[in-house]
Amino acid sequence: MENSKKNSVYLKNTTKIKLKYTKIPNAKSLEAYTNSDSAECQESRRSTTGGIIFAYGNPVAWYLEKHGRVTGSKSEAEYVALR
Repeated sequence: MENSKKNSVYLKNTTKIKLKYTKIPNAKSLEAYTNSDSAECQESRRSTTGGIIFAYGNPVAWYLEKHGRVTGSKSEAEYVALR
């Protein structure tokens, strides 16, 4: 219950914050990019996966994930990312 209370307070206090998106000429309506890398994290040596989605040239969603296991190659990291 505490998290939902924090979320409602956050939403109430940020109603005036807005993002402005503009349609960029010649931009595709939707583009998505993703990448995986083996042992990218210097501290844990775990593989990472990240991605970003653009709508008309504007970023609308992104993510970065550190996998729970160490991979030996980029292709193995990409396989782990599919699971």
